[in-house]
Amino acid sequence: MKKQVLFIVLLVISSCATQKKITERIPVITERIVEKLVPYVIPSDSAAIRARFYCDSLNQVRLRDFNELKSAGVASDFSFSNNELKYRAKVIHDTLYLIEKTIDREVPVYIEKPVVTNKLTNWQKKQIWAGRFLFALVFVWLLSKLNWKSIISSIIKLIIKK
Repeated sequence: MKKQVLFIVLLVISSCATQKKITERIPVITERIVEKLVPYVIPSDSAAIRARFYCDSLNQVRLRDFNELKSAGVASDFSFSNNELKYRAKVIHDTLYLIEKTIDREVPVYIEKPVVTNKLTNWQKKQIWAGRFLFALVFVWLLSKLNWKSIISSIIKLIIKK
């Protein structure tokens, strides 16, 4: 009975451990949104005038017609007196602040790695080596138990008969 209990205990102790499950690690992609004000300078505006003059009978210069082209951000005024045309344009320089959103993403890089699924544990490797050692011991013990004199004499008889 003691031998049977000892045998069962040895079987339980020497049983194989379960393999660890191979888990796939899913990387987390982080995303960060940063909002900041960026100054945007409005480009310079422009203005253009076209004036036509003529001389009257008293040899005075007179303004016949006047055309003005200007952009929306230009304020202008002009005057014509004493044969002199004065034109003044005032440009309001303004800076516009725009909201800029910057998105920072951390994208994972996947590296392919071969996964060994049936790898022996250290305990299993030790059991294999112990089995080999015991097999060699049993083989040597069997060889020592054989009657070598009778085996050699029978081999010699077979060789001589031929």
